[in-house]
Amino acid sequence: MPSIFDSTVKFNGEVFARAIENLKSTTNVKVVPYLRRNVNRSLMEAFPREGGGNKATILISGELGGTAQNYDGSTDIVPNNVKNYSQTVIVIGRVNAWKEKDFVLSIAGKSELDSQAYQVAMARDKNIKASAMSVLSALFDGTNGVLRARTLASTSDIDGTELNKAITQACGDMAEGEFDVVFMDSYVAMALANLKLLQYAKYNDENGLERVSNEIAYWGNKLVIIDDACGTNAKVGTHNIYSFGARSWEYGDGLVKTPYEMARDAFTAGGVDSLISRMRYVLAPHGVSWKGSDAIVSPTEVQLATATNWELVKDAGGTAIDLKLIPFAHAKITLS
Repeated sequence: MPSIFDSTVKFNGEVFARAIENLKSTTNVKVVPYLRRNVNRSLMEAFPREGGGNKATILISGELGGTAQNYDGSTDIVPNNVKNYSQTVIVIGRVNAWKEKDFVLSIAGKSELDSQAYQVAMARDKNIKASAMSVLSALFDGTNGVLRARTLASTSDIDGTELNKAITQACGDMAEGEFDVVFMDSYVAMALANLKLLQYAKYNDENGLERVSNEIAYWGNKLVIIDDACGTNAKVGTHNIYSFGARSWEYGDGLVKTPYEMARDAFTAGGVDSLISRMRYVLAPHGVSWKGSDAIVSPTEVQLATATNWELVKDAGGTAIDLKLIPFAHAKITLS
């Protein structure tokens, strides 16, 4: 099969984009579908309303406030205000490019970039996951993180109570039904498995025999995603357990003029083909606003991970949202 990067074959960016959307994430980006599951169309529509740009302010609904009044036929009814919060979001822009010499095909008989759709899909998911990890580190930063008071810190080895304690500390009686995903490293998963606290999904094979999946596990009623970006596969070190649900993140794809593009240099090294991938996206944690400098057009991972670039959303009177309404929970376990 000739390489699609051959100069005689026309590159179709739209077909390429559809191929990428149909690909599944690989193991180390399994969290991405859960970051993207709450796609907010109105989130991205806010940018054209504000004349384009890289930041937008949207309203998020608050709870109805006020105390019930006496209804006795003589007391006047005093209406309460409906409370809404304003949230500022910023678009994150990332670009990747890959190149390959014609000589690779001549020597190896195969172009590695023939499987480019799979590779690019994985690279794009890695960008989204990296941004989420940066934001989480900022929100739970021990000094300035807006959710630092909601971190359950421990130096004791895993005993299986960490998740319930972290969720209770984070949201109390508002936690019911809010959390359905747990994000942890492989050491934590191993410790829970040894305690027989992980339940693995069961399925019937083609012969009707019941099998146990080694890839899909639950801690209680919460889906477990294992990724050593949360810590390590060894005991010594810091282990982060994050839990969140469908409302924890809002995601939107930003406008990119040319998301995928081919470029060919026929002269360098006998000929070089390049593939360029551009993406812009919003990954907004519920209840938290971006407040970084106006000079930041697209935040780097370092800027996303800077705690002082984030603040709790506020209502019109400047009152911050109740932390119990922000559906994130975090347990930080430091072992030596």
